[in-house]
Amino acid sequence: MRIIAGTFGSRKLATPPGLGTRPPSDFLRGSVFNILRESLDGAAALDLFAGCGSFGLEALSRGASSCVFVERDAAALRALRENIAALGLENCASVFSADVFAAAERLARDEKSFNLIFCDPPFSFGRDLAMKSRVAALIGKSLAGPLLAPGGIFLIRIEGKEEWAGALPAAAHDVRAYGRSEVHFFTRLS
Repeated sequence: MRIIAGTFGSRKLATPPGLGTRPPSDFLRGSVFNILRESLDGAAALDLFAGCGSFGLEALSRGASSCVFVERDAAALRALRENIAALGLENCASVFSADVFAAAERLARDEKSFNLIFCDPPFSFGRDLAMKSRVAALIGKSLAGPLLAPGGIFLIRIEGKEEWAGALPAAAHDVRAYGRSEVHFFTRLS
């Protein structure tokens, strides 16, 4: 696992042992960031279900000004903090060790606003109706503000499009397939 491009291009990232997290492939991240390239400069990013931080760290490497990472798995948090320290990003990265839904509510209450929100929930959520509903509600709330800034982009990576069929809002302005994964892009218009 590595950062693909930007200031920290080719730097290796620590990843937690085991199969508890599954960082996106270099190909998937490279494709996503080619789509986002116009939105990165100076962006405030939020990385939900951050794992080792591959989405948020890639954004910082490519010009985002800050990133808040939300993760609760202990092994993933160790890898994430190790990556932030190894890259010297402590001044522009903050880590919340918390449930994603509770952290999003708290950030919204505190009127934090982000230009980019990365959401990479566990693949098992696709088999859990309650979790799919919570993720869909999070997207809807983000698109209504204040968590997602006007003009901001919320993207979610899912696996198993059949399992997620009909669960996500229909307002995605772009959907890209990468093997069994799909990335849905949502933009807050106002």
